[in-house]
Amino acid sequence: MGLLIGFLGGVFGGLVGLGGGTVMIPLMVGLLKLPQHRAHGTSLVTVFFTGLVGALTYGLQGSLDLKAALFLALTAILTARFGARFAHGLSERNLKRSFGWFLIAVSFLLLLRPYLAPLGLVQGELLQDLALLLAGAFTGFLSGMMGVGGGTIMVPAMVLLLGMPQHTAQGTSLLAMVPASLVGAHTHLRLGNVDRDLALGLVPGVLVGTFLGGELAHVLPEGALRLVFAAVLVWPGGRYWANLVLGLWLVLSPWILGFSGTSSATWNAVLLGLAVGLLSLLHLQGGPLWEEWANVVLGVWLILSPWILGFSGEADATWNAVIVGLLVGLLALSVAREKPKTA
Repeated sequence: MGLLIGFLGGVFGGLVGLGGGTVMIPLMVGLLKLPQHRAHGTSLVTVFFTGLVGALTYGLQGSLDLKAALFLALTAILTARFGARFAHGLSERNLKRSFGWFLIAVSFLLLLRPYLAPLGLVQGELLQDLALLLAGAFTGFLSGMMGVGGGTIMVPAMVLLLGMPQHTAQGTSLLAMVPASLVGAHTHLRLGNVDRDLALGLVPGVLVGTFLGGELAHVLPEGALRLVFAAVLVWPGGRYWANLVLGLWLVLSPWILGFSGTSSATWNAVLLGLAVGLLSLLHLQGGPLWEEWANVVLGVWLILSPWILGFSGEADATWNAVIVGLLVGLLALSVAREKPKTA
């Protein structure tokens, strides 16, 4: 089972450029009933190996900034230990809740990452070095706490603050997290939060899966992939919040995906996004059961709307409506079926 979970985590990560921990941890907790703390520690063991192989691959392509990786690693090594110990001190419930919020944040960054521009907001060598040290410290702590790699934080920081090309930033973050993940994994091991037998199965699975996912990423539509996997991350992060996130995405999607010139698709996305979001807020406030079934209906409409409203020729708008419609409907249905009948 460890080999399969590692493989699935690797495929998901390779497809969208994320570490497999964001997928493996929910699978280990959900399928293997592993305690949250042990899932985080066991996942971090794989980060070391995927970072090592990934950094080597990027290095052969010349997409590494060794100085930036050194500065990031210097502070990440120090804070990864504290992050692991902080996670160990949390209750099972609070660690699960923290990981859920982390997944929701990662889903937003995943959707926005293609639109990051190398702005170079920080000028001057001294300030840039300081920015790298701070980014490394924050990322190391999160990595040790959450049991995942640091690319989600490091890559946007290097692209936006230093003006580094995204491909180079990705390779640099992988290299920086090799020593940091080793320190974090060792700390979790000493605290008893690593399942050694499971880790032995995860490592080969995630390496093979990452390679396969990277190959598949070249033949599948990137925008649709990012949307699907962002929703996959949101689901374990909190289904009750997921449709609120999807509603916000719908409102913004015409400008993010570039179909705002198609008025029917734009108005459909904005109005349906507002409706889905408002209904989700009703649920979070303890609203009646009907609002989840209303979201199921809105999900069905989203799926059919490209052909009803006549914008099926706009590929991005069509994929967006169909995928979000499926996710909204399934999420609402799963929550409605769990809600007590007396609600």
